[in-house]
Amino acid sequence: MKLTFDQNLFTQIGLDSGSLTMLGGVTHRFLEPGQYRGVVYRNGENLADFYVNVDKNSPVAQANIDLAAFEPTQAAAATSTTGSTCNCQRESAKAGTKFEVNPKGYAVFHVSAGAGGYAVRVSKAAEDPKQQNPFDSRELKGDDIFSAVILRPGTYSATNTLGGKEKGKIIVGYPKIGKTAYRPPSPVKVACSERGFEPGKLELQPGQAILFHAAVPTRITLELTKADDGPADRAAHVRSGWKKAALPDKKKKKA
Repeated sequence: MKLTFDQNLFTQIGLDSGSLTMLGGVTHRFLEPGQYRGVVYRNGENLADFYVNVDKNSPVAQANIDLAAFEPTQAAAATSTTGSTCNCQRESAKAGTKFEVNPKGYAVFHVSAGAGGYAVRVSKAAEDPKQQNPFDSRELKGDDIFSAVILRPGTYSATNTLGGKEKGKIIVGYPKIGKTAYRPPSPVKVACSERGFEPGKLELQPGQAILFHAAVPTRITLELTKADDGPADRAAHVRSGWKKAALPDKKKKKA
């Protein structure tokens, strides 16, 4: 059996809650029952729309909405664990797709494949002048949650681009080889408030998730500032077909 992985999973380093990739997702609660219309964007381009029926009689506690599934049919097909490709998932999420969830439940917006760059905006399907604050993943608030997973060991800076100048610091340790299979620890929670990030510094293990809770308008960006390539005496080893992602050249970027 030949296993095939999406290379984007290992080449994505920086994360942005307003531009979702496979390593980040957003959770939102629609507290008021009714019909909602959502629009999916990728890199600012309108891809498709969908509908969410928020029904207090619904047994659905979590609506999982894959933003990558709204890509045009001719886009790269989703890859299965058998190495074969299948368009069935993408075919099922065409414009006008409907989802359902209980108002006590959650809508989870995630990305299953590809390079990412997705955002979503959801408002009442019928125009309602009383609705002043539609949900927009580019501006989280009201206890919205941005879940992020960092695979690349190193030091990262966390910034709320909609908040003040406060920055958080995240250190992702280099994995240690043990006798048993590695399992990432449980997720850690970070509150995004007017005071900044609480806690402001985290030490994580590779693959350990972070849950950013947005108490104020929030858009989280995570940027790698210092890579950790392991101990100095670590034997040089590059697995066939894998490439180590390089840090962007800040000098060239400024030029």
